[in-house]
Amino acid sequence: MLKDLFLNLTVFLSALFITHQWFQLKIDLRRTTSLQRIQVGLIYGFIGIVMMSFHTRISPDLVVDLRHLIVLFAGLFGGWLTGITTAIVMSIYRFILFGWAWSSWITASSLLVVAIWCSWVGDRNWNRWTKVSMMISGIFIVNFVMFNSYSSTIANYNSIVMSYAFALWVGGLTAYSLTEYLLESARWVELIKESQKELQQVVKEQQGAIFKFKKEGVRFRYTMFDGQLVYKLDRKPDDFVGKYIDELSFQSDFGLHDHFHKAWEGNEVTYEYRLTNHVLLVLLRPIYHQSEVFEVIGSCMDITAQKLEEEERVTIKERLESLITNSADAIVIFDLQSRVIQANPAFEKIYGWSIDELIGKKIPCMPGQLEELERVIREQIIEGSKIGDKQLLVLTKSGKMIEVSISISPIRDAGGNVIAVSGISRDITERKVMERAIQQSEAKYRAIVEHTSDLIAIFTFNQKLAYVSPSHQQVLGYNMEQFKQLISLDLYHPDDRRFVSHAFYNMFVTPVPTEISSRIRHKDGHWIFLETRMMPVLSKTGELQSVISISRDITRRKQEEEWMIQSEKLSVVGQLASGVAHEIRNPLTTLKGFVQMMKNSEDVKAQYLELMHSELERIEQITNEFLVLAKPQATQFRETNLEYLIEQVVMILNTQAILSNVQIEIHKGYGVPIVLCEANQIKQVLINIGKNAIEAMPRGGTLTIRISREGDQQVSIIVEDQGEGIPEDRLHRLGEPFYSLKEKGTGLGIMVCQKIVGAHKGKMTFFSKVEEGTKVEIILPIGQEGLANSKIS
Repeated sequence: MLKDLFLNLTVFLSALFITHQWFQLKIDLRRTTSLQRIQVGLIYGFIGIVMMSFHTRISPDLVVDLRHLIVLFAGLFGGWLTGITTAIVMSIYRFILFGWAWSSWITASSLLVVAIWCSWVGDRNWNRWTKVSMMISGIFIVNFVMFNSYSSTIANYNSIVMSYAFALWVGGLTAYSLTEYLLESARWVELIKESQKELQQVVKEQQGAIFKFKKEGVRFRYTMFDGQLVYKLDRKPDDFVGKYIDELSFQSDFGLHDHFHKAWEGNEVTYEYRLTNHVLLVLLRPIYHQSEVFEVIGSCMDITAQKLEEEERVTIKERLESLITNSADAIVIFDLQSRVIQANPAFEKIYGWSIDELIGKKIPCMPGQLEELERVIREQIIEGSKIGDKQLLVLTKSGKMIEVSISISPIRDAGGNVIAVSGISRDITERKVMERAIQQSEAKYRAIVEHTSDLIAIFTFNQKLAYVSPSHQQVLGYNMEQFKQLISLDLYHPDDRRFVSHAFYNMFVTPVPTEISSRIRHKDGHWIFLETRMMPVLSKTGELQSVISISRDITRRKQEEEWMIQSEKLSVVGQLASGVAHEIRNPLTTLKGFVQMMKNSEDVKAQYLELMHSELERIEQITNEFLVLAKPQATQFRETNLEYLIEQVVMILNTQAILSNVQIEIHKGYGVPIVLCEANQIKQVLINIGKNAIEAMPRGGTLTIRISREGDQQVSIIVEDQGEGIPEDRLHRLGEPFYSLKEKGTGLGIMVCQKIVGAHKGKMTFFSKVEEGTKVEIILPIGQEGLANSKIS
């Protein structure tokens, strides 16, 4: 019987071992779902059926086997659900074999009791031996009860019970130990696998890469290669693993082989490897087995960013060194005790001490200010403050005192602590001398400006009033603030506003000096005549920065000019008196004689009347020309096309020219501009000069009129005849009243023409040669500010 029980135990252990190998960690069914527990219970049930097939019959109604052991493990490892499932499967098999006999019900009940008991014991926090003892004790008690119910039919009862108990204890203990061992082994295998997975994941996700290689003959083969760097370089682990390094085109260089050989010889090797646009730092470390290198593990990381930063730091350092060395400013670095650490060549150039004389010593150029400097360093620089543009008087090596502008800044280490001080200084001696000279000059000119009677104003480039001199209050009655608020075209005389605005606008468009005359209202209401000169202030690039306006009160001068004009008129009247008397007396004498003759004679001859009419016209002409000369005439200047005006003059002169056998030719220059003038007066001038030219050619000839642009701002009109010419000694008298080259001329016509041209700010010049002809040149400005209020006086 004992032999049969051990055979049954062998079947049980073999089936259990196979089951454990199949399920591996799934034996710990407490981690699975209910369905999975039932499935495992079915499997354990089939194992129990196999064990029941190798039973030992000890009586007609009783067979003995170790079926309860499988129920024990089902309940212990799978819980009550797995244990009950196993018990039910085995009970069904019992009913199939032996029917519904009483013994079958006893067997089914015992299986369920054992399943529930083992599940309950398995949930207790007892040690292994206690659990096994409690479970097997329960099984033994159940079977002992069964044996007692059949004791009358069992031969050798005590021997059978003892054999069963022994087999049960040995089988239970062996099976439990084996299962625990298998379970623990499976757990370690799973733990190792999980660790390997975690390690692989760590290797894969680390920023660098880890690789291993072995030496095969004289070649090196990669056995592992993984990490984020592999994917960053657009590679995969399969591109390396199992490959020789000389098979990889991007790694086939002799330097790499040398590093690998050194590592295989037992040395730790560190080197940098450049691959396309990346720089890699590689560390090789040999792995020993029985005092021999059997593998080398390597790690590499991408240090491209660090290398770029390092190169940038080197570049910045070189630039800073170059900047310090080549700087025109003196740069010195000293410690917190004012001892010089470093200085640049400019320091030697400015102060005279060489760098060797300075290193390790206190700054020699500040003998009387070292204590102040050290105090500043202690109280401000160490706290992180900066001192900028501090002006000092310092001493050079030659004993000369110079003025410098110095800036002091702290130098910090990586921890933010102040470890040194930098000083940058610049020699400002010449600048200070110039500044003082400028200040003196500015004070001098400001005194002149503020005490001059001229009105000085400064406008910014955007036409804003920036400054007005105090003389504005003296001349115009407005203080500076009032004038700044009131300044506008409304202050100017209505007749002057247009050309003042035009001149002011042109100054900012084409910045050239401009002069204008205008009238501006005094605070009391009367008008002040101003003569203004506007001058642009340009930058070095030619851009307008500001406009300076200097105005002078010419009201009194205007009054004096009026008085002088009146005096001149009286003088002219005095000069004219004798001429008028002479000129008019002759025709009056003629008229008087004819009237006397007509009184004494009844016969009035027509020729007498015609002669009298001619003399009366002569008197009328003299009177009209005298009135034109003497009476001021207000003018209205308008833009005029001189070419068209000359054509009108030629049409007027054409009849007289034809009668005198004179041809008129017009020559027009290119680009003759529109001129601001009084058209009728200029026409009167040209008609007068043209008639004189025609009358100077009694035998015919050619009258030439030329018009052209003269420079940028003037127009030239030339009237030229082919007459007898004027002697040189008589040219200068042209324009004198009652001096004429014609038999019946008065000389007033040329005088009137000169007055008209003068009122237009122009000039009329006579050129003549005897027997060749006379040329009259009239120069007129294109647009002249101040014409709008001109008068012919």
